[in-house]
Amino acid sequence: MPTEETLSAHKEVSTAESQAPRPAPEIPEDLLDPDAVKVVRRLRRGGYAAYLVGGCVRDLLLGMRPKDFDVATSAHPNQVKETFRNCRLIGRRFRLAHVFFRGGKIVEVSTFRANPLDELTDLPADLLIRHDNVFGTAEEDARRRDFTINGLFYDLDDGRVVDHVGGKTDLLARLVRTIGVPDVRMREDPVRILRAIRFAAKCALELEPETRAAMKAHAQEIPRCAPPRVLEEMLKLVRSGAARRCFELLREVGALHILLPPVAEYLEQRGPLEAERHLRALDALDAHVRMGEIPSDAVLLATLLAPLPRGSAPRGPIPKAPPRPPREVAPGALQGPPAEPPDEQADSAEEELDEDLKQLNRALEEGTDDEAETDGDGDPAGADDDFAAEEQGDGGAEDEAAGDEGGGQSAARAPLPDAALRNAGELHDERLGTAIPAFSLGAGAHPGTRWSLQRSVVAPEIVLAEMVRTARLPRRIAERARLILAAQPILEGSRKKRRFSASTFARQSIFPEALAVFELSVAATGRGSEQLARWQSVFAGQPVSELEIDEKPTRREGPPDKRRRRGGRGRGRRGKG
Repeated sequence: MPTEETLSAHKEVSTAESQAPRPAPEIPEDLLDPDAVKVVRRLRRGGYAAYLVGGCVRDLLLGMRPKDFDVATSAHPNQVKETFRNCRLIGRRFRLAHVFFRGGKIVEVSTFRANPLDELTDLPADLLIRHDNVFGTAEEDARRRDFTINGLFYDLDDGRVVDHVGGKTDLLARLVRTIGVPDVRMREDPVRILRAIRFAAKCALELEPETRAAMKAHAQEIPRCAPPRVLEEMLKLVRSGAARRCFELLREVGALHILLPPVAEYLEQRGPLEAERHLRALDALDAHVRMGEIPSDAVLLATLLAPLPRGSAPRGPIPKAPPRPPREVAPGALQGPPAEPPDEQADSAEEELDEDLKQLNRALEEGTDDEAETDGDGDPAGADDDFAAEEQGDGGAEDEAAGDEGGGQSAARAPLPDAALRNAGELHDERLGTAIPAFSLGAGAHPGTRWSLQRSVVAPEIVLAEMVRTARLPRRIAERARLILAAQPILEGSRKKRRFSASTFARQSIFPEALAVFELSVAATGRGSEQLARWQSVFAGQPVSELEIDEKPTRREGPPDKRRRRGGRGRGRRGKG
């Protein structure tokens, strides 16, 4: 029986322990998002387990600022919805909760899940995950994730990182490693190949050797995944702020020929110099992204497809996507609300888009004289009293030198126009784009659902049309990308227009995005900096008559220079004899 002295001593020890300072949290609380902290604490007060999870924990441990904060919890989706009035459930097969805050911010809350294949004693020959709707524990949720660095949980109450998968060790070693057997993980979901590339490039990590080998072995299986998901992952690569490194890794593991075969084939045909120019354009894009300037999806797609030749492009708008087939629901799968029937708003939006396209096409196509000859000062005929584009090509080296000496290259480092940047209303938003399936569909889900682009070199318009048809790329975004590319020859000065008005062209809705792509091109090639500076002045509202024109080549006395059209001497002899 304990004596009074023993009880008194025990009480003193307990008091000392309670008064002992708690160890400092592994992640300082002032680095955490206060709204995400509110979500975790309210779930915990409701009796549920809840942690910050995934990329936010990874980025904070690496000293990076997270793009967003996600929460994982033991609460089921409907229980989360009951806990938060400002909550909406999304998804069909496995429901997620979006908790909304002021300014449009979203904290995504997911219920702990388990890998459905973990319940099987004998793995099937086809490991592709088609349904991921099995609830689990916190440890099961960590182990079903793709990479160890993404399987980390952060416990707010204890101030410590909960690591079930060895992610902290791999962060210290700066490695991207799969959780479990790399070969199995890549076969379960080949899109993990693209995710591994993004994490390695964005976080300056290396691919663990076995993981890299599995990525190379299964790159050919990427088309088995849902095309909208492949498209979104591709856009994430380009807007990651490390697009150049992403493309280098895509080539290294053999995924570029799968993801963008026309671009890969064209760069291979043209050799390393053309490939380096494309990478320099991505370098310029990365510099803007790191400054917080995230270009619109149309600008991203136009930048990706810019190397492709446009001479064989079909004229006219991109065809509408075919109607979506009904979804197949697996037995036992969790189902969301039924899909809404098509309404008149969709038809009205298509009609409005078609009308907008007519006006934009008219601005780009009316009164053009493709490959028109220039007079002695490089001005298009009929544009002497307006903004005149300098002839590109023969004077490229001189133009680059002049730009460097006179500070013209600073135009290629100017901020991108605000209207060329991404906004939350775009359908391919990582948070709001709920129409994109969360998981792979598999090869035989529906005819025409595979990611399949032409294997040969084709015009960008053909690639965009295929993305609209199979990957659910919104037609409005595809059309803007098409028109952005169509405007590049005008901005470069290689395509002249009769009755051309620079100020009118600069008022077109696509002009800011076209100017952004042109700026990336100038940064990549070093040519056209003076031309870019003038277009930027026009866009800024400076009257054309006040633009500096003394940099233009002076008109020589006598007859104008004879300049051959593209295609050589033979082109001028057509129709003779």
